[in-house]
Amino acid sequence: MFGALTRAFAVLQLALPLALASFGTDQPIYGFPTPEGSYIVDMTTTLQLPNRPDMPKGSMSVWMALVTTKDFLQHISLPTHFGSCDNVEYGNAWCNYGYLLDCDAKDIHTCPPAVARPAATVPGNTAINIRYHWDEKTGDITQTATQNGKTLTTLNAGQGRGVDWYAAIECHDCGPMTMAARSYVDTTFVLDKPNPTWTPKNPLNGMKYGSFNTVDGGQTWVMDWMHFDAFHFTEVTTLSDLRNTWKQAC
Repeated sequence: MFGALTRAFAVLQLALPLALASFGTDQPIYGFPTPEGSYIVDMTTTLQLPNRPDMPKGSMSVWMALVTTKDFLQHISLPTHFGSCDNVEYGNAWCNYGYLLDCDAKDIHTCPPAVARPAATVPGNTAINIRYHWDEKTGDITQTATQNGKTLTTLNAGQGRGVDWYAAIECHDCGPMTMAARSYVDTTFVLDKPNPTWTPKNPLNGMKYGSFNTVDGGQTWVMDWMHFDAFHFTEVTTLSDLRNTWKQAC
């Protein structure tokens, strides 16, 4: 079993050369590892998406991910005209879907990502609720995104308990462009057992957060808000630069 941070970076090292030849990101990823010996079994948050950015080329995404003892599960939001939503007109909207990267196999070519279908579109400047839930009986994790009580997308393909949570933005050959500020509010983590020593990692590159408190002696933790400032992408970085970015974040 990989440690929380080591595993996350190992996953990306395996996957990037296969899929992201023209990938670039300039904003360090914010990692949120669990205490040693503790695991996330339920996690909820509300992502407040900004308006869709104006991009001269390429594509970009806003994503969050739960890294488990077995998998890497992401919720991805893409501007609609570069996303995977079908039959969507150009406009101020985001395409949302769940994504699984399973790298436990010896050959990553044998474990392609599972993508939730159909993807769902939401307007810009809106909020969506995202949940990861581990089923103790089956060992499976279900990722669900909802808005106003309506299910947008569900992915029931991951396994393992959570060891880290990430938030980031990506730029795929999209510079120069500016990604507006975004926030996560009412973020709740439920651990498998109480651990009163959990503390968040120091903020990175324009990330700020409010209070982080336990409501039951260390098993349920609530962060009232996390805010990421607007970020300007200039030129696309190299794959080596991207790996260095991950090392900085991890």
